Amino acid sequence: MKSIFLKALLVVLLIYPSQLFSQTLVSANSLGTYLKAFITLTGLTNAEYDIEMYKVTYNTTDLNGNPVVASGMIAVPLNTSCDSLPIALYAHGTVLKRDDVPSANNQESLLGKAIASRGYITAMPDFLGLGDLPGLHPYQHAESEATASVDILRAAKEFMANNLSVTYSNEMFITGYSQGGHAAMATTKYIQDNNLGTELNVVASAPLSGAFHASKRQTDELLLDVPYGSPGYIVYLIMAYEEAYGGIYTVPSDFLQSPYDVSIPPMFDGTVAMSAVHSVLPNKVSQYLNPSFLNPFIADSATKSSALWQALLDNDNYDWTPNMPLKMFYCSGDQTVKPENTVDAYTAMIANGATQVFKEDLGSFLDHGGCVIPAVNNAIEFFQTIRTDCVLPNAVSENNRNSNFIQVFPNPAVNQIQINIKNGTQGQLTVFDISGREILQTEISTSKTLHVSDWKNGVYLVKVISNQIQSTEKITIRH
Repeated sequence: MKSIFLKALLVVLLIYPSQLFSQTLVSANSLGTYLKAFITLTGLTNAEYDIEMYKVTYNTTDLNGNPVVASGMIAVPLNTSCDSLPIALYAHGTVLKRDDVPSANNQESLLGKAIASRGYITAMPDFLGLGDLPGLHPYQHAESEATASVDILRAAKEFMANNLSVTYSNEMFITGYSQGGHAAMATTKYIQDNNLGTELNVVASAPLSGAFHASKRQTDELLLDVPYGSPGYIVYLIMAYEEAYGGIYTVPSDFLQSPYDVSIPPMFDGTVAMSAVHSVLPNKVSQYLNPSFLNPFIADSATKSSALWQALLDNDNYDWTPNMPLKMFYCSGDQTVKPENTVDAYTAMIANGATQVFKEDLGSFLDHGGCVIPAVNNAIEFFQTIRTDCVLPNAVSENNRNSNFIQVFPNPAVNQIQINIKNGTQGQLTVFDISGREILQTEISTSKTLHVSDWKNGVYLVKVISNQIQSTEKITIRH
């Protein structure tokens, strides 16, 4: 009888392994809350909700298909009173330093938080080789960007089912900026190509300022030796593609001139910021790439048969036919990720018969950095026009400032501040610094005096929640 049972179990394992071992989420730990007032002040969006942030770890696969545990962040809108919410993916831009990632609550994670503040459970992958994972990040590698993103979306569904009272609305939205734009496009395409729509129903996608056609639009710096202000990206790409594909170089001196063949590779150990790499490289490739590497690459620009050309072609993701609304926002003044990437993608998709693909130029006066906020803002509003509306019958109301629900004085303050709340009700008092970090939480009834002589100078937010009324006031500490 025992042998029959074991044989039957083996058959089940062979036929249905993914169903039995489908758990993706490994862990989720709160990183604290972030106030909607801060997000609104950034200009990213008109935030509707405070959010709570969680560092998550989840199961995914590495470049060779082996199982690994990756890290990321999930941001959850608070007090929505919705029965169900959509899930959004925000893919981050280029980083080199291992801990400069969403799960470490880095600056760019604010873009994902902005999406969450509008009522989306927002997943932000760190990607392979970053966050908790060792090794070199496979920069601009479409497949690993997509698998890391797909698996954190699965983890977000599990997180909702196991930890939240709100359910998944069966709507997913995908976006990301810069490398994250490339990753957003790769993820959207991967889900469609692999028929994952039933599991991951992508309602709309907004890839932002991505290098979708890098094999043509990002190679002028190599072919024409024109100045490029971000030379570290070129080295990053070459090293990452050697890691992913092989056959590009054997030792650093194969592609880097002296002294860069010695000084630059150690900077890719995960402890150095990309800005530091940019600062020590010349802005022309002829001044740091080995001629024995660069000249054959240029000579092969017609046939594109070499390993590096093939890697670039393999990671182009502009020429396909999305079956869902897809809108690309970009800035024609961007010379870091050239706007022609977006134009090429739009032209190819329309030629392929796509009927719901759009592009919008946000300005010739905006460079790559200046394009971030308007691009993310427009992506959120694009999603808002498509998502299913959420009815909020019991939403916590934001108290009108004129009703004086809370009073905070003096302002500016030096040594102490006095906080009074209307009607003498019991409530919860929380204070955040300008970065959104919670520095104090306590109960309040009628009034509270806080001694602030040891607080740093700056702006703070004082939030009180009492009897389903929420109010926030700014206070300046100036010693």
